[in-house]
Amino acid sequence: MPDNRQPAASLAQLLTERRKAAGLRQVDLAEKLGEYQSWVQHLESGQRRIDLIELIEILEAMGFEPRKEVPRIVNDLTRVTQTLTGWFLPAGRHVVARGLKTPLQLVLLI
Repeated sequence: MPDNRQPAASLAQLLTERRKAAGLRQVDLAEKLGEYQSWVQHLESGQRRIDLIELIEILEAMGFEPRKEVPRIVNDLTRVTQTLTGWFLPAGRHVVARGLKTPLQLVLLI
């Protein structure tokens, strides 16, 4: 479970853990995705955000079933943000951040 306080960084850490669990190096994943290794490095360092379609493609390239992994990732991120920051509250199938004027990118994952 990631211990980072930022949802984007937590997602990056979760994806890094899943890549390693799949026995892939960054260069291996990049090759499967048709990207450069630096693209994966930026993703895993939290420098690059991804959308839902990219998340699905990344999970499939790692050999995971997106229908099973996306809910697990959302649950992990929801737990992290609730436990560590206290800013995020579950609201049905969405995660709502108190005090923010715009929706978080995390909402796209749910």
